[in-house]
Amino acid sequence: MENFLETTLIFPLEELWRTALDFLPLVGSAVLIIGMGWLLALILRRLSTLLLHLLGLDLLVEKIGLRRVLEGGGITRQTSALAGDGIYWLTLLIIVQHGVTRLGFFTAAEYLNEVLFFILRLILATVLLTFGLAIGRFLEKVVRTSMQLVNPSLAVPAGKVAFVGVLFLAAMMALAEIGIPVDVLWQSLMVLMVTIPVAGIVVLGFASRQTLEGLIAGRLLRRHLRTGQEIEVDGFKGKVVAFHWTVLEVDLGGRTGFFPYAHLMGRSIFTKDREG
Repeated sequence: MENFLETTLIFPLEELWRTALDFLPLVGSAVLIIGMGWLLALILRRLSTLLLHLLGLDLLVEKIGLRRVLEGGGITRQTSALAGDGIYWLTLLIIVQHGVTRLGFFTAAEYLNEVLFFILRLILATVLLTFGLAIGRFLEKVVRTSMQLVNPSLAVPAGKVAFVGVLFLAAMMALAEIGIPVDVLWQSLMVLMVTIPVAGIVVLGFASRQTLEGLIAGRLLRRHLRTGQEIEVDGFKGKVVAFHWTVLEVDLGGRTGFFPYAHLMGRSIFTKDREG
């Protein structure tokens, strides 16, 4: 009877006690790691929020139009604060993963590790998309300004094409980063990369001819017109303000008119010298 009790009750309890004694230090160290990590995450959230705000992240997000998108989704907090929260939870997840590993729960630690790497890839994809928006907006303004001098009617469409092209490329890079297949999208991009240059060559050829005509006409008009001179053309009366690359700027009495030089060459222009 005594041997039976020792075998079935006492020995298992002793083994359980020894296991608990061996496990308690691990629990204590895991709790200590998670507690210190939580404090570190709080500090990093505050510092990163302040630093990103000082670096102009909120201003950048507003300029590229991402602020309106976030507000449309019901997110009203500053982007720097959102980034700080992301850093807080990312740091906390890393600490918890280390704590679980410390306890010997290796399977759970592996799952947490996979989640952690996915979040990191998601953050990188978000950064790529944000930079794509910023570069796309910048390139849109450059193309629009350049085309305004060449052919104003094509300025807005050309700028939009440049923006969409950059954003499309950034979106595919972001999708590839988080593991989403983009083979079909890459094929579409290749088609665009072939189509857009061909269309660009046609547009530039037309624009170059228009620009050359405008430059020649502008040289001729400068011989007969001067800044401040009153003119009348096509029923519009105004005062010459400035000679631009391919257009003449005219003050129409509170409004500003831009007349392409090539258009003016085929019109009758009535002039009047300034009095005084």
